[in-house]
Amino acid sequence: MEDWVVKERWLNIKLLVDVNGSDLCKEMKNDSYAKHIKCVLLAHHLTCEKVLHLGQNMGAKILDLLEAEGNVIRRMGQWNPSVFYNSYSSKLPMGPIRKLAGYEEGSNKVYFNTRTIIYPTDLLRQSTPIGKWCYEGYNSLLGRIEETEENPSTAISFLRFMVDLNDVFLQDCAAMLVLHPERANHPLFHCVQVFDMPEWTAYVSTMKSAIESENNPLDANLESVIPGIQQWHNANTQSITCLSGKVEQLTDAVTKDSEDIQEQCRDQQRQSADTLMGVARTLLVSANGGDITLKEIEKGIEKELAIKQSTPTATTPALATTNEHEEGKYYLTDQHKSLYDLWDEWHGLGSFYDIHGGPAGRDATSGTKWRKHLDGQHYSRTKRIVVAIKCYYEQNRLKMEEGITQLDEWYQSTNRSVAKFVCECQCKGLLGTKNSQGRTKTLPASPNAAAPTAD
Repeated sequence: MEDWVVKERWLNIKLLVDVNGSDLCKEMKNDSYAKHIKCVLLAHHLTCEKVLHLGQNMGAKILDLLEAEGNVIRRMGQWNPSVFYNSYSSKLPMGPIRKLAGYEEGSNKVYFNTRTIIYPTDLLRQSTPIGKWCYEGYNSLLGRIEETEENPSTAISFLRFMVDLNDVFLQDCAAMLVLHPERANHPLFHCVQVFDMPEWTAYVSTMKSAIESENNPLDANLESVIPGIQQWHNANTQSITCLSGKVEQLTDAVTKDSEDIQEQCRDQQRQSADTLMGVARTLLVSANGGDITLKEIEKGIEKELAIKQSTPTATTPALATTNEHEEGKYYLTDQHKSLYDLWDEWHGLGSFYDIHGGPAGRDATSGTKWRKHLDGQHYSRTKRIVVAIKCYYEQNRLKMEEGITQLDEWYQSTNRSVAKFVCECQCKGLLGTKNSQGRTKTLPASPNAAAPTAD
């Protein structure tokens, strides 16, 4: 095979020939090939009837274990009709082939194999069975092309493939000895001359170091790309841990406050029940055969409230049962502990019980006459907060208690200041703002206002 330019001198030479034959253009007979395959199977205690087309059978089983698609398996095992569309080699199932090579299914990531970057020396390459002729033929063909300007593309492609295949052969053999040392007794490593060379031992050692370190050149060192990223990450982790602790403390505080509010509500309910029971007793005493009039009911309620005021409870001071003092004038508290107290005071409920219904009832019956002694600004802010509460639970379709509970978080975050809370309600769209002429400018409110947070 000295002249690679003329195809007739090398194209018909068979790579798989009868080992006892002398004609390199005559392929190995099927019987001889099947006999050798059968010997290999018996040595490994494997049973297979179709030894001539072993690859078609075993390959299909391997693809089945790899969960390849059924049509792909049929394409691999059956070449007909029309000899697999006249060129079955061009219809290779690349999915299973890439999967066998190590690619992840359904992933577009670049696959990297460590052994492919460990190149053998020229002495090892030329000492293999095909290296003795493929390198010489390839180099001589390139030199002849430069001299004669011919372009035997088929010969160049074939020899280039054999050169690359020679590297793959050495790389895979070295990786096999590293990953599977028990295969060192395979006849292959005793029959081929290249495996007895000192250079081969050094090459296997280099391959072992590369595989054990498994340093992928496609991976970038993040610290070298972005200096200080590790320090920033550690600081960020510490901040998150600290923030988590504060959130837990806040959660515990909110839970405790919620329990206190619920206890206050239960106390108010008990007081209301006691008041109603006293009224019922008064009505039963007065109803001794005569009809009960509205005035008698009012007298009974006033009598029961007078008893409540003269006997303060352990949780509620006597003065907290009513806001009427100084000759019947009704006053507003400057600062409430929660929005529940503000709501009850405005409607004259609970510990702020008022027979006239608080400011809401007094406005309905007396107009503005009753509150001439009050601070107009404080009264206006309190009234706007009540309007914001109604707007919030109606827009979000909540119960009144649920709406007050959620808005109370905003109220506590403003240090229980009615002025600051009014500003918060304006920012959230629950209240309008006023321009310089005194007219109210309505802010757009979301149909489902977000639940308040104590930020």
